[in-house]
Amino acid sequence: MVLTPASLFGTCPAIGTGNCLWHPGTRRGQTYGEFMYVKSDDGCWLWTGPTCAGGRYGRMPGGGRLKMAHRHAYEQSHGPIPDGMLVCHRCDNGLCVNPDHLFIGSHSDNMKDAAQKSRLPHLLDQSGENNSNSKYTKELADKIRCYYAEHKPSFSVLAKKFGLKSKGHAHSIVTGRIWR
Repeated sequence: MVLTPASLFGTCPAIGTGNCLWHPGTRRGQTYGEFMYVKSDDGCWLWTGPTCAGGRYGRMPGGGRLKMAHRHAYEQSHGPIPDGMLVCHRCDNGLCVNPDHLFIGSHSDNMKDAAQKSRLPHLLDQSGENNSNSKYTKELADKIRCYYAEHKPSFSVLAKKFGLKSKGHAHSIVTGRIWR
């Protein structure tokens, strides 16, 4: 069977057969017509219906509980989603409901996939000033190392001179444990 949006979601009574929440008087169900999708050049089936998460993901209207369109597409084509698992996008397009672009993964799998594709560059490098907890700059760390190499003060003196939180921070900067 060739998968199409219509084979996964049915068709709209206004343009064919099936059930649709968008047209009053039709039987309540989770079938939607092809008017909900746009096929893109990269093979994605882009959801054009209601969205959530700031427009990043398609959502199925009705039924009381939020149902993500890509999860529905996966279930219709591949069967039930195991408890605690996510439906991830190979194409990195949250609006895509093409089952060939979807795969099951844990949250960890999804984060690794995103990092490998450089979608989360802030997670790739958490060193130095890229770390939101950083209290010092690379420039300051370089000055501290130069001063230490030239004068060999104690770490307490170094911490005081450069306004560091502790002598342990001075030691970590000088030895390269932080600010390599």
